[in-house]
Amino acid sequence: MAIEYRLLGKTGLRVSSLGFGGSEVGYQAVAQKTVDKILNAALDAGINVIDTAECYADGEALVGKAIRSRRKPFRPSRASPVPVRKRGRISI
Repeated sequence: MAIEYRLLGKTGLRVSSLGFGGSEVGYQAVAQKTVDKILNAALDAGINVIDTAECYADGEALVGKAIRSRRKPFRPSRASPVPVRKRGRISI
């Protein structure tokens, strides 16, 4: 199955029509090894949008650890339309 991509509004960003939602990995206390496997498979398939939020329990930390060694670009998403630096992290 090929991943479809779309332009994100007027940003010019080409994003996958499917994304990875981080809420369940945080709320369900999923093991880091499982998050690594699922998220890296999604990125390998071409998904380049990851949705995280501070309110997703440990979801942001689990996602961060899973992707910290990735070189392939992807786009983290937040509700804020402007990049925001918070505790050393940049959210887009």
